Amino acid sequence: MTPSKAMKITENPSEYTVQERKDAKEVLRKYSAVTARDKTTGKAQMMKGGTVDGKVHTYACGGSVHSKKRK
Repeated sequence: MTPSKAMKITENPSEYTVQERKDAKEVLRKYSAVTARDKTTGKAQMMKGGTVDGKVHTYACGGSVHSKKRK
C-alpha cells in the first residue's frame, strides 16, 4: 500500500474495513519514521563565490550578488 492510498483510507475510514484501516495506520507510521530520518539538520553548505567591489562573497543554493552603483 502506498502512503497516498493510506491517507485516503484514514480520511474516509467508514468506507474501508477494520483491517484496511489498521494496515493504513501502519504504513503511515513507517512512512513517518522514514521521513523523520530524511530531514537535514544544521546549516546549508556555503560555497565560495566571486568578488564584488573587492569583497569575497559566499552563496547558499547558488544565489547571486548584485553590486550597487557608487555615486
